Amino acid sequence: ISVQGEVMDAALADAIKAALGNYPQVRQTYYEEVFVAVFDYLDGSGAVTASRNAMKRAMVNAFGPTAEIAWEDGGGTLPIDEDVSAWVTAMIDGELGYIDELFQKLKQIRKGEDVQKAAIAQARAEGYAGTLDKVYNYVKVAAAGNIMLTFAGDDGAESCTDCSRYKGKRHKAKWWIQNNAVPPNRDFECKGYNCRHALVDDSGKVWTL
Repeated sequence: ISVQGEVMDAALADAIKAALGNYPQVRQTYYEEVFVAVFDYLDGSGAVTASRNAMKRAMVNAFGPTAEIAWEDGGGTLPIDEDVSAWVTAMIDGELGYIDELFQKLKQIRKGEDVQKAAIAQARAEGYAGTLDKVYNYVKVAAAGNIMLTFAGDDGAESCTDCSRYKGKRHKAKWWIQNNAVPPNRDFECKGYNCRHALVDDSGKVWTL
């Protein structure tokens, strides 16, 4: 993968996947790397470049293996479908921009007094790991193809018109992809932050995090 100057060759992707194993391990590693990048920047006095680039590398190195693991978890055979691969690449492009914006904000935050460094780092780590979950969910459901999946789960702290419209509906996995309706979904009215919905197959297996 080569995106805006960030490069990860196939051998590196394979090595990371082999070393980290399944998705929870990849996610935990990414969470920790984001936390360290943010905390170290807020706790230091140096230029933004090192911490920002460390987080970008961590993101690129997490997205590739996550997509491959998700594709196989969904029943697909590598390599990933071209359309899905293009979607992942677009996600990486967008995330690189968000990381630039993040460190511009952190630059201002660091100038303040009594900065809650650990709390800020934890919140950012949780947020960016959540985006990695979105990649896993999308690719896994995309790989499932014609498997029937039902929109199930609890409303949690908040529901919305989108969740209400889809709840209880049963469609092929590819339908949920085509309609951009894989939960939790940032494009839903609730932004997916507070609901507890998931796609579940007819045997009760949960397909999304």
